Amino acid sequence: MKYAEMLPTQEPFIAIGLRNADARNVSIRRLGSQDQTVVSLDAALASLKSEAMPPDLRCGG
Repeated sequence: MKYAEMLPTQEPFIAIGLRNADARNVSIRRLGSQDQTVVSLDAALASLKSEAMPPDLRCGG
């Protein structure tokens, strides 16, 4: 499915292009934002893992 086809559904998704895969980085664009951030794959995975954790299970939460 193409990115433009996903927009009307407002469903979160992850798409990684060949250039990102070769460089081991990802471009992140938050839903509703035009801003895009390029981060390492490891940093993106750590961030996604942290954000997916329910607040009551987070350290110090």
